[in-house]
Amino acid sequence: MLCSFSQEGKFGIALQQYARVVRLLDGYFSNEEKEKRDPILLAGHLNLAACHLKLRNSFKCIKECEKVISFPHSRLQVVPLLFKGVSF
Repeated sequence: MLCSFSQEGKFGIALQQYARVVRLLDGYFSNEEKEKRDPILLAGHLNLAACHLKLRNSFKCIKECEKVISFPHSRLQVVPLLFKGVSF
């Protein structure tokens, strides 16, 4: 789900776009709406982590990975752990 900026190597711009998506989705939602929102929010945090990793922002990458790991009902545990390992 990488945007065209990520694919072109413009990770700074991609980082801004993913941060905007995460900010917009981090509001108040009903339980039914959260079920639809959660996969997009998880992808946003993972893409933020990937951009931070490419930009060598290790601390911020780890912070985004921890958000994904602590997310309720997250099935995505391996990818954030991999990003965290690479960040060290």
